[in-house]
Amino acid sequence: MTAAFEQYTREMHEKFGYFAAWAPNTPLALGDVGTVRGHRFDPVTSLTRLEIPFAESSAGPESTFSYLSAGQVHTSVSPEVTLPAVAGAVEPSLRLTVTFSRAKSTFFQAVRCETRRIADLAAVETGIRERMTEKLWKSDYVVVTELVRTGPAVILVSSRADTRVELEVSAELVPAALPLGGAAIGLGSGIDPRSGLAAQVITPEGGLTPLFRGAGMRRPGIGRRRLRVRSHDTPPEVAERRLTPLSWAEFSREPIERI
Repeated sequence: MTAAFEQYTREMHEKFGYFAAWAPNTPLALGDVGTVRGHRFDPVTSLTRLEIPFAESSAGPESTFSYLSAGQVHTSVSPEVTLPAVAGAVEPSLRLTVTFSRAKSTFFQAVRCETRRIADLAAVETGIRERMTEKLWKSDYVVVTELVRTGPAVILVSSRADTRVELEVSAELVPAALPLGGAAIGLGSGIDPRSGLAAQVITPEGGLTPLFRGAGMRRPGIGRRRLRVRSHDTPPEVAERRLTPLSWAEFSREPIERI
């Protein structure tokens, strides 16, 4: 039976082309190094700790990532339910109701997101190859090469059907599709959404890193040209490896059971 986190990471990859961290509030950073198995990335070390320098690209335009499991998540909005006074000002809020008709369904809404990448992958590949020669880089290691950092965000994953969550959201910044505010986000009073959720991440200030891409040192596939490194100090099994984007097959591969 498919677990909730397996369904969530699969849907995120199909929708956005990124791998999803589980839990969604797991902190990640560019250059994190770890292993992947069973829809999970497990950090072990980092390029910085391995003394492999890298440059980071500047963030592009801010973007919104919005996703609801098709036909399984329903939303409704009530107009102003409260008018809280903040420092002498009055800021209206909306009540957003999210209903999950099936288990393992996802509501994902993140605004003001920034995407950053490692800019010099060729240099990183050279540095990794040196660490492989020194036995400091394992063959199954993966490095985080791209990362999405969110602004205000709500990520909900249901653990059972007929789960309902109510959130009070600010109307300061309302995306076109769903009313997610950018100033104040909180749980609706009298509602305990944890009872039917496998994951609940709500942040009014941002800073989540729920989506990433990675790469590992892999041997080229059949028919692909191999890199030749002219150095007698580099073993052939190291010289022939290239920094290759992480595939869904690798990410979702079942963990190896050890007896």
